[in-house]
Amino acid sequence: MKIRYPVVVISVLLLLYFAFLGFAPHEWIKLPSFLDGEDKILHFSVFFLTTILINYIFIFTRTFLYWTGCFIIMIAWSVISEAVQSIFPYRLFDVGDIIANLLGTTSSSFLILIVRFINYKFKLYKAEVNQEKEENIPLV
Repeated sequence: MKIRYPVVVISVLLLLYFAFLGFAPHEWIKLPSFLDGEDKILHFSVFFLTTILINYIFIFTRTFLYWTGCFIIMIAWSVISEAVQSIFPYRLFDVGDIIANLLGTTSSSFLILIVRFINYKFKLYKAEVNQEKEENIPLV
């Protein structure tokens, strides 16, 4: 098993930034004007990106168990992060945030599976083409 160290560094930096966004007082965070009052978009985006990064840290053959484990970890993290936010006096527990988190995780998981399926089909097609070329080589 190999580790993609650049992805690990990017993931750690982004997770620290996301933790700051999630747990800091609202006065400390300056978001673009189009996100004012639309923190669900931010929740969706953070969990979408984090799920993709978590899935691509390691280089090895991914099994159904691996994908399921990553998905369950992200679901647990979405609920736990909201529960931790409720501890802070300047943050509120919001079920809508959990739903946005789950939608982000689910969407990115489906996207990853679709990309892997397309990649798999492309490799099969490429192998078939190579096999046909080998069969059509004249034996002179």
